[in-house]
Amino acid sequence: SLGIYSHTINDMPDVIRNSLEAIAANIGIVIERAGTRRELQRSEERYNVIAENTSDVIWSADKHLRYTYFSPSVYKQRGYMPQEILEMKAEQVIVASSVEPVMNGVADAISRFESDPGGGPVTYTGEMEVFCKDGSTKWTETSFTVIGDENGKFDGVMGISRDITQRKQAEKALIESESKYRSLIETSSSGVAVADETGVLTLVNDRLCEIYGYSRDEVMGRQFFDFIHPDDKNKIVNDFMEAVAKSQTLPAVEFRGMRKDGSTIWLFTNPSTLIIDGRLAGFNVIIQDITQLKKAEAALKESEQRYRSLFQHNPNAVYSLDLQGRFTSINAAAVMLSGYSEAEAETMSLLQIIAPEHLETVRRHFARACGGEPQAYELTIITKNGKKIDCFVTSTPIIIDGKVIGVYGIGEDITGRKKAAEDLKTALDKASSTLDGTIEAIAMMSELRDPYTAGHQRMVSQLAVAIATEIGLEQNRVQDLAVAGLLHDVGKVYVPSEILSKPGKLTSLELGLAKAHAEASYNIVRSIKFSGPIAHIVWQHHERMDGSGYPQGLAGEQIMLEARILAVADVVEAMSSHRPYRPALGVEKALEEITQNRSTLYDAQAVDACLVLFKEKGFKFQDQRAV
Repeated sequence: SLGIYSHTINDMPDVIRNSLEAIAANIGIVIERAGTRRELQRSEERYNVIAENTSDVIWSADKHLRYTYFSPSVYKQRGYMPQEILEMKAEQVIVASSVEPVMNGVADAISRFESDPGGGPVTYTGEMEVFCKDGSTKWTETSFTVIGDENGKFDGVMGISRDITQRKQAEKALIESESKYRSLIETSSSGVAVADETGVLTLVNDRLCEIYGYSRDEVMGRQFFDFIHPDDKNKIVNDFMEAVAKSQTLPAVEFRGMRKDGSTIWLFTNPSTLIIDGRLAGFNVIIQDITQLKKAEAALKESEQRYRSLFQHNPNAVYSLDLQGRFTSINAAAVMLSGYSEAEAETMSLLQIIAPEHLETVRRHFARACGGEPQAYELTIITKNGKKIDCFVTSTPIIIDGKVIGVYGIGEDITGRKKAAEDLKTALDKASSTLDGTIEAIAMMSELRDPYTAGHQRMVSQLAVAIATEIGLEQNRVQDLAVAGLLHDVGKVYVPSEILSKPGKLTSLELGLAKAHAEASYNIVRSIKFSGPIAHIVWQHHERMDGSGYPQGLAGEQIMLEARILAVADVVEAMSSHRPYRPALGVEKALEEITQNRSTLYDAQAVDACLVLFKEKGFKFQDQRAV
C-alpha cells in the first residue's frame, strides 16, 4: 500500500514525509527479520532431522568442556539417553587410556584457535575408546570444531563421533593374524621365504638363513633361484615358469642348494603361488634341509648292498621266513646244507625239513620269534638226500613299523662240534673221576696218619659247602670250597704221628710243628693244577679275623671268604668230635664258641649262616658218629 501512495509522498510536508519514511523503513526491517527467523527455523528443523536420525553421535560442549548437547543416536550407539550423558563428566564417558590423548588434542585445538581467531575453523580428529551403559566399551572416531563467541573468544566445541569398533576389531584381528603368521614363520623348523612375482625375496625367516649360511640382509632382495646349484637351476626355473604359465600347481622338487661357504646341500620344497585379485603376486616357498636324509638313504643303500653281500656270502645257512613259516629267501650256504635249490625252498616251509623228534621244539621257538622274542636253540634237519644234520639256530623277528612281518634265521652245522663235545665230555668225565680219586686218596693218606680225625676233612667239607650255599656263593666257588675242605689237613703228613695222637698238652715246639701243617697243606695242594684258588683256601683256613691266626697272620678282608667259611666249619666239626687230648664237646659248645667270637675270630656272615643251618634247618654231619 505504501507503493500506491509513493507518488504523493514528495508532496507531503517534510515532517510527515520523514515520519512515513521511518515507519516504512521499520516495517521493512520487521519484514526482513521475520524472513530471517523463518529461514533460521527451517535450518534448525533440518539440523534436528539430521541430528535425530543419523547413526553418528552429534554433541557439543561449552567453554568449560561440559557437555551441552547429545543427539538421540547416543542411545543406539552407547545405551545412554541424551539427558543421562549430559550429566556426566568427560572421564566418565571416555575410557582412561583415551582421556589424555583427547584432552591434549582439545588443548592444542583451543590454543590454535586463540592464537588466530580469524584464521578459519580449527578442527581435531582422533580415535577414542568410550564407555557404554552396559559396561562394555566402543571405539569411536571423533571430530570436533572449536566455536568462538561474538568477540572471537573460545566458547566451546561441537563434534561428531562415529562407531569404529568393528573396524578396530578387524584391525586388531589383522595385527594378531599377522603376528601369528610371522611367529609361525620365525619359529618354523623349515626355511620359509616369500618372493614377489619376479622371484625376488621379500621375506625370509632365520631358519632359511641358517640353511644357506647367509645373514638376512644378504638374502633379502636377491633372486630365490640364485641359491640353487647351477646344475639344477635351469630345470627348476623352467618347470616353475611352465607351471605358472599354465596356471598349474607348482611342482614339489628335491634340489641341490649352494651355501655361502660354497658347500652343497640337498633341499626339498613344495612351493605355492600367491594369487591376489586373480593375478600372480608372488610365491610362498617352504624349504626343508634333507641333506642328512639323503646321506641316510645313501647309507641305507650301501647297508642293503652289504647286507645282501653278507647274506649271500655268509658261511652259515641264512634264511628268512614269513609268519606261516614259509621260506622267502635262502643263501648259497643254506642251499648247500639242505640240498634244496632256492627255487625249491621258496615252495617249502621250515617244518618240512625238520626231523620229527624236533618238530614241537621248532614250532614253540618259531611262535616266540613271531611274538617278537629272539630265539636260540638246536635242531636236526633232514636234507634232500635224507641225511640228518644237527644245527644251532638263532631266530630273530623281522620288525617293520613296530610290527613283526617274518623271522630271520641263521643255521650253523654243529654235527662235528657235537661229536667233539661228546668226546671231550667223556674225556673230562674220566679226568674228573681220576682227580676225585686222587683227592680221596690224598685225604685218606692224611687220615691214616691221624686216625683220631678220620672223616674230619669230609665232614668239614660238608659243613663248609652248606654254609657257602646258605650265604649264596657262586657254584664254582662252592665246588672249590668242597675240594679245599677235603684237603685242608693233608699237610699233617709232615707232622710226627706221636704229636698228632699225643693225649696231653703239646709243648711250644710240638705246637709249632703241628701248626706247620697249614703251610705244608698249601705246598702239597698247589702242585695240583686246580682251576680255582684251592691251595690258598687251604693255606688260610687257620687265619683269624683279628690277625691272631697262622701261618701268615692275615686279618679281616685279607682272608679269602672261602677260607673264613672253612675256618668256621673246621672249628665246629673239631669241637663236636673226640680228640686224643679231650672228649667231644658237642655241637652246642661249638656253636657257643663261634657265637662268642663272632667278628673277632670268625667271619660274622659265616657264623650267622652256620647258626641258621644247625638251629633252623636241622643240619647234621653225614657220618657214622653222632654229633
